[in-house]
Amino acid sequence: MSIDPIIQQLPKAYRSDIEQAEIAEALTSAINTFLTNINEFLDNYESLFLDPYTCQPEWYDIIAEWTGWGELWSSAWPDEAKRCLLINTNKIWSNRGNIVGFTTVINCFRLQAELRQATGWILAETAFTGTEPLLLVDPFAYTIRVPSNYIEGTVEYNLVQYTIDNFLPCWGEYTIQISGTSIT
Repeated sequence: MSIDPIIQQLPKAYRSDIEQAEIAEALTSAINTFLTNINEFLDNYESLFLDPYTCQPEWYDIIAEWTGWGELWSSAWPDEAKRCLLINTNKIWSNRGNIVGFTTVINCFRLQAELRQATGWILAETAFTGTEPLLLVDPFAYTIRVPSNYIEGTVEYNLVQYTIDNFLPCWGEYTIQISGTSIT
């Protein structure tokens, strides 16, 4: 005879002698089994449904709504990319509009794209010698270099364009440059 949590909550009269305890166990064992299963489910609820590291892929789209992706999210994306985006949501939102956010999204999709300055400079990236006329140069023209297989209309090209449109500043001028070599 085992003591389950429900029996522990019954008055002492049901636990004091063996006959009463057996009756109490017989009456409460089914609900105890049910409640044990429910408790295990609730204990694992976060990892089953809310944590992008451990939840099932069916939950990615729902979690994306809860974390602010809204219209930016596509249910057609690969599960691996969705998981990465959800895991990095805080980093992406806090760095949206700069090179860190752009690079994080590009890495989640496992794309090869490199943001380079076309003219001007990139904050915290460009080294200045002190002789160039910074204020006379347009600081908002950039080139995104991609491999030669990222031709217009491909999934990869469209994802790079999506990332430019949604995760880089809207006042910048961006050109996708298709190169002959792969970017590592």
